[in-house]
Amino acid sequence: MPFKSYQITPDSASGGFLLEAPQPLVFSGKHGLIARHIRRLQPDSEGSAWTLHEDDIADLLIPPPTTTRWLVFAQQDGDSSSELRLSRLLRIRGFSDAQTELLFTFSPLAVHTIDGDPARLLAHEPTHGREWNEELALNGGLSNLDGPWTWCDRALNIGATVMKPSLSVS
Repeated sequence: MPFKSYQITPDSASGGFLLEAPQPLVFSGKHGLIARHIRRLQPDSEGSAWTLHEDDIADLLIPPPTTTRWLVFAQQDGDSSSELRLSRLLRIRGFSDAQTELLFTFSPLAVHTIDGDPARLLAHEPTHGREWNEELALNGGLSNLDGPWTWCDRALNIGATVMKPSLSVS
């Protein structure tokens, strides 16, 4: 997934924010943001469930940001000529054991390029506070620190199935 960290500057003329100086973000892998966070946890005192808010995630970046940055997910349907849709990453909730299950919470952004430059964007946040969630998992965790930390299927996907109850006839 294409995640980036953007430096933001309020734009008083439009009421939005300028997004500039994009830097790629990597959540997976042994040196990714999630593996670094899990290695910082103390299993006895903090347990295996946790929440990272936007500022907590930014604190995991190397080097740490010196300006305010938004963490953004880019999505494009179909070919490269289709519209780019960006969403701001607000928080990650996680549960970690042998694998780490993640719930990413996003807020969609209305975005326009400035002078056709994809590295300079003008973004507006929704006025009615819309959010969406995405569930993901990594095959590494508190009890599997040496795992590969690559994206994988979640161990239990109970919410994806709707079953019709069986009727019994007596």
